[in-house]
Amino acid sequence: MTDEEREAWALYRYRLISPLLDPAASAADRRDFWQYLRDHPPTNPFGHPWVPSTRVIRHYCQRYREGGFDALRPARRADWGSLRAIPPDLWVQAVAFKREVPERSANQVLALLTAWCASAAVDPAAVARISPSTLYRHWHRAGITRRRLHAVAPKRYRRWEAPAPGALWQTDVMNGPYLPDPTADDPDRKRATYCASCCSTIIRDALWRGALCGMPTARPWSSS
Repeated sequence: MTDEEREAWALYRYRLISPLLDPAASAADRRDFWQYLRDHPPTNPFGHPWVPSTRVIRHYCQRYREGGFDALRPARRADWGSLRAIPPDLWVQAVAFKREVPERSANQVLALLTAWCASAAVDPAAVARISPSTLYRHWHRAGITRRRLHAVAPKRYRRWEAPAPGALWQTDVMNGPYLPDPTADDPDRKRATYCASCCSTIIRDALWRGALCGMPTARPWSSS
């Protein structure tokens, strides 16, 4: 149970007992309040109308008198915060999948874990027992959220270039203009042309910088 849920239950319990804590309330006032609760049950944090038994409400009053509002909060489990539902090896791999692509949802990571189990000799049934909400809650508690990962993660894309001229070549082909190619039978005939190029990435970059400096822009490797 999260801190927000424990706070909601404490407020719900205080709403039940607050009229009973008034020292000026008479016995008739308390009887009227008990009847009002039975006729108009308040909504609990789960969204359902519900009124505890008289014995439980008296227990809430006693806890409030002894410990104040904090005593109305549900007690934490002894193993609160531990990974009870997620085995350690699956948790490590789930964190790795999330860090790899922070946009992945809990459902997507669980699907990746199911496929990963076959290669890691892990029983897929262990993944089936993990709910998306449980996985997301542990992510959030550990600070592994999309916003936080994007804030600290380095850029995944960097500029890359070939190590030397000629190490990587690029080619391109495009349609050229139609040129006159008359014959005796067809003086208006035209022939289609194609422009093809093949260049090294580093050479092209050097010639482009040279063109900006006023050097000739002709590309000797291009042909028509």
